[in-house]
Amino acid sequence: MQRNLKLASTIKRINRLFTVWVMVVFLMCQNPTRGFDEEDLRDLRSSNICFGCDLSGADLREVQLVKANLAESNLGKAQFAGANLSFAILKHTDLRNADFWGATLFNTDLRYTDSRNSNFSFANLRQSDLSFSNFRGAEMGAANLRGARLFQVDLQGANLHRVNFADTDLRKADLRNANLKDANFTGAIRCNTQMPWGEDNSGCVE
Repeated sequence: MQRNLKLASTIKRINRLFTVWVMVVFLMCQNPTRGFDEEDLRDLRSSNICFGCDLSGADLREVQLVKANLAESNLGKAQFAGANLSFAILKHTDLRNADFWGATLFNTDLRYTDSRNSNFSFANLRQSDLSFSNFRGAEMGAANLRGARLFQVDLQGANLHRVNFADTDLRKADLRNANLKDANFTGAIRCNTQMPWGEDNSGCVE
């Protein structure tokens, strides 16, 4: 009798474990772990257009993407080090944790991007438009932003060491808790701009 009870208990435990295993396999099939879409990458390389694509984690280092249209795409954790994205359209893209180290983004549309914790160190962003974007915690050391538009951009906690902000539009930008050591603000427009030391209205026009 006791042996039968132990056997029944063992079978019940096995059934429970089997049920859990089946559920785990089912959920994995429903939500497979995947990176970027290979078809999206082929489309980008063939046409220079990939609107609303999934290129998260893609390796695009040193590629030529001049005038590319990547609007509303997922580019999180993608590698763009040394790439050329001049005149490209990247508005409304997810750039979280993406790497643009040393990339060229001259006159690039970066409006409304989520660029938190991205890396734009040593990047050339001259005359680009970063307005309304979130660059919290971004690494941007020694980036060149001369003539860029940064209206209402969020740069809280970003590393802006030696960044060239010459002739930029920083109206309503938020640079609180940012590292501004040796940054160049010559000719920059600051109005309702939140700096680490307080609000700066030195560039407001009455």
